[in-house]
Amino acid sequence: YIFFAFGFIFSDIAALFAYYFEFEIFYFFDRFFFLGAMAMLVQYGLNYESVKEEFYQYEMIDKNL
Repeated sequence: YIFFAFGFIFSDIAALFAYYFEFEIFYFFDRFFFLGAMAMLVQYGLNYESVKEEFYQYEMIDKNL
């Protein structure tokens, strides 16, 4: 999930260059990184298989204690 965090960071940096330094092409990079990061965040949030696996591993550890 670190990739979506980097996506938001790169989106903010691209927006900074686009707005303050007037590099118009960086508006496209801003939208690209933002949409990519949002897609990864939604995919991470909707990944029920990892939640089931984590719960299973927790139950296995809890039984051994």
